[in-house]
Amino acid sequence: MSDESASPVEADLAFLLGRRDRAGRMAERLRWTALRVGLGAEEARLLADSFLEGMRHRARVIPDDHHPDYLHPARTALILLDDMEVRDPAVLSAAVLSDTSRPDLAATEAEVLRIAGPEAARIAGSLPPGSADPRDLTETLVTAPPGVLALYLAGQLDHARHLHLGDPAGWLQGYERVIAFFLPLAQRCHPLLAMRFERWARAFRRRFLRGSVPGTGSPIEP
Repeated sequence: MSDESASPVEADLAFLLGRRDRAGRMAERLRWTALRVGLGAEEARLLADSFLEGMRHRARVIPDDHHPDYLHPARTALILLDDMEVRDPAVLSAAVLSDTSRPDLAATEAEVLRIAGPEAARIAGSLPPGSADPRDLTETLVTAPPGVLALYLAGQLDHARHLHLGDPAGWLQGYERVIAFFLPLAQRCHPLLAMRFERWARAFRRRFLRGSVPGTGSPIEP
């Protein structure tokens, strides 16, 4: 993207990061995906700019643009757009400014309000914290405002897809958390999302959980 065609937010982020990261390309992908599925040009532009605005803080915490968590908000929004057919700009904007597992990377509710407006701030503020007890998640999520459950599950699917890039000591626990809590919620929420979780679970079990260390439950690497 040339300097002439870049939005002010994109140009500022490119300057901040020395054009070394992938956020600008992901913002463009978000914008074009939003257009492809039927969002208006202004809604698509605002979604991309909201993502880039949120990346200011994220890029400071994660300087490595190939870290698995770096582009998580945009990937969550893409799952919402492509797999779950979410078209609500407030839900999508909340997605690119939130993080369902790492609150230290998310925009604050006040920041979401400033960047994306009150409805997006309400949705982001209704998300359970990353430290929430999984046993409380079901009741919290199914009684949450519309869009919150979809956003939360899309974020958890993206985290699950990148679980293998983390510490192997956490693989089994992460897998079991998905099977016990997120897959049943997805089955209640959206059939295609449930299928995505099921497909991930089969592949992950086959590739990374062929056995476990006796007495510890820790996974053995294949």
